[in-house]
Amino acid sequence: MIPRASLWAGLIGGMLLSPGAPAKDKPPAFHVASITYRQDGKLDAGILQSCDVPGIITGEIQKRKLKTGASTELVLRIDRVTRLRGRPPPGPVAAGTELGLTLLAVGSKQMDQPFLCRKDGLVGTSDAAHCARVAKCSRTIAEQMTTWLSGS
Repeated sequence: MIPRASLWAGLIGGMLLSPGAPAKDKPPAFHVASITYRQDGKLDAGILQSCDVPGIITGEIQKRKLKTGASTELVLRIDRVTRLRGRPPPGPVAAGTELGLTLLAVGSKQMDQPFLCRKDGLVGTSDAAHCARVAKCSRTIAEQMTTWLSGS
């Protein structure tokens, strides 16, 4: 009988060294060079305290992959991170999160392009529950940016 650790090592090693496996991953489409908060923006302190909003946004945007070309440097501003609530209990409580970003620069080209996303759900009104919706909005905005930048 082959020990389980040896079996896993062999399987993993075989996957890593298999012929025809790509040598490199595709480079990210975007690199967030900087991200700031809007001074007069609508920013929910509870969400900002519970979630690493800039880290979530940066991580989700930088997951985008390029088919060809070089990575694009982005400068972003967080304009709004807010909680949206529906009716009070009893019963399901509608909760929502709104994320607003402005694309300030792409490489050396200055811009002022806003992007807004709203994600709703039932329950999940705690500050930490908004983190997942911030991540979903970040993915949505990354897709919107990709589409918008490919057309400009």
